[in-house]
Formats: sequence, structure tokens, C-alpha cells
Amino acid sequence: MHKKADKELPRSEEYFRALIENSLDIIIVVDKKGTITYVSPSVERVLGYKPEELIGESGFKFIMLVDLPRAIYDFGKAILTKEVIIPNSFRIRHKDGSELVLEGVGKNLLNNPAVKGFVMNVRDVTKRRRAEERIKEREKELEFKTKNLEEVNIALKVLLQRRDEDKAQLEEQVLSNLKELIEPYFEKLKMTGLNQNQKTYVSVLESNLKDIISPFSHKMSSIFLDFTPTEIQVANFLRQGKTSKEIGEIFHCTPNAVAFHRNNIRRKLRLNNKKINLKSYLLSLQK
Repeated sequence: MHKKADKELPRSEEYFRALIENSLDIIIVVDKKGTITYVSPSVERVLGYKPEELIGESGFKFIMLVDLPRAIYDFGKAILTKEVIIPNSFRIRHKDGSELVLEGVGKNLLNNPAVKGFVMNVRDVTKRRRAEERIKEREKELEFKTKNLEEVNIALKVLLQRRDEDKAQLEEQVLSNLKELIEPYFEKLKMTGLNQNQKTYVSVLESNLKDIISPFSHKMSSIFLDFTPTEIQVANFLRQGKTSKEIGEIFHCTPNAVAFHRNNIRRKLRLNNKKINLKSYLLSLQK
């Protein structure tokens, strides 16, 4: 039994040595002072040093100064508590002088007679860390742009609000000017002995001037874009309560011609074959 175990032991050692020496990660063994007693061949691929250049050197020698206090503290804690070092990363100087980021995890085997050291598994995470840093920088840029967009949106809302206020103020001013500067002269003009046609034209002019600033005119021009100018005028007179005969007199046409326009208006408003009063419907558009 013991002879068989003795024969199997060299094979096991050979097997595990092959695993370690062909590992892509760096396997490092240090003593309780941090002196390197073994390092796998993969160290040359990662750090540029041959294993024999590192044996006998302090592992802390290759850690950059900015991370050295933390590395010493973590190693000392692991020695005292005999715990596994949690994955941690340190900046290491490559043989050519460039900076790398290595991440490692260690196990305290100082009391193991076969090892008598602290074993660490280390891998190069430089590319991953740089990618993470780029992502963070990108996130900061996006956050900055988002903040700028929010500020721009606030500014636009203020401008739009100001525009609406200016628009309301302008409308009030136009209405005020109409009442103060124009309407009184319509009344005076009506009292100058106009004939019937002249009175009709003055009435139409007064009505159309009011409709220019009326919501009805806006709706008729924006919602019902397929209305002809004549149909819009006829619709306006119908809304005012004028009959086909009165509208015909204004346009110098027969009531049948006005009826033709009325039918077109009903058709475009999709009121054909519906018992809906055209005047009432047109008045509802003003609300």
C-alpha cells in the first residue's frame, strides 16, 4: 500500500507542476517576509521578467508606490489571520517600465510542510480595468451632457412660457387697439347716410376684421384646409346668422349659388344626411 502511494506521489507532483507551469495566470509563492521563493514561467509573458530574476526578491519591490501601503497591510492581515486574501488589485511596473494592473488572491500555507509559503494566484486585468475606466469616463460624459440637456430644456420652457406671455400680451394689445382705434369709426361711418350696399359692405368689413382675431377663423384655416376662401366666408356669415338671401346680396349672387356653397360646406364637414343645424355646428367650432 505504501509502495503504491510512494509511486503515485511523484506522478501527482509532476501533474500539478505541469498545471502550474502551463497556467496563464502567475503563480507566486512568498515567505512570511514577502520574499519570492517561487514564480511560474508565465511571469515572463506578463511582466517581462524571467523567473530566476525574481527569486529572492521582495514581492513588494514591484508594486507601485501608490498601492504599496495597502499591499503591505493586506499581506500582514492575511499572515496574522491565516485567511485567504480576498481578490485585490495593484498597479505593477513591467520590466519595460510600463504600468500594468494585476489582480490576485492568496492562501496562507506557511504551516504546510510541502509549501511553507504564501501562495498567490495573479492575473493581468489591465485591459479590463482600462475598459472599465473608459466606461466610467463615458458615463461621466453622458451625465454631463444629460445635465446640460436638462438645463437647455429648462431654458426652452422658460422661453416658451415667455413667448406665450408675449403672445397673450400682443393679442390683448390688438384687441384693445381694435376697440379704441377702429370700432368707433365704424359706428361713425354707419351714421354718414350710407346707401344699403355701402352699409352692407361696412358691416362685412367690420365682421371680417373681428374674425381675423377670432378663434373661429383660426380653426377654419387650420382644421378645414380644404375649404375655399368663398366657403370660409359663407361659413362665417352663416355663423353670424345671415340667411342665404342676405349672403347672396353680399356676394351679388342668387340664393341657389349660396345653397351650393352650403352643401359643399356640409359635405366637407361630413354633415350630409345628418340632422345637424349648420349654424349651430359652426358656432360650436368657436368654443
